[in-house]
Amino acid sequence: AGQAVDHYWKSYPIHFSLETLELLESMRIGNLDLKSVPKEEELPTEEKWMNEPHRNPALKKNQERPFNAEPPLVILTSQYYTPNDLFYIRNHLPVPARVDPKHY
Repeated sequence: AGQAVDHYWKSYPIHFSLETLELLESMRIGNLDLKSVPKEEELPTEEKWMNEPHRNPALKKNQERPFNAEPPLVILTSQYYTPNDLFYIRNHLPVPARVDPKHY
């Protein structure tokens, strides 16, 4: 609180949709001092996205980064169970590198 959140919001581009921006503008209560805005080098980099796993191409992709996808309705309605590789995915941040449970 009390600081700019731009560098976090750039990780989730849906925040920049016209609908979201209009909603936020209607709730604006003030502006931050420009001195609190992070420098460009402090923003997320491409390296954070290098651990993204392969995903089933049948998924209906809503957003690439962070990944947000859902199975097509025809698959959901054609069988009782949703296959694991077609299960709904909603990430808010990049997928972290694999962690060895023995050293976690």
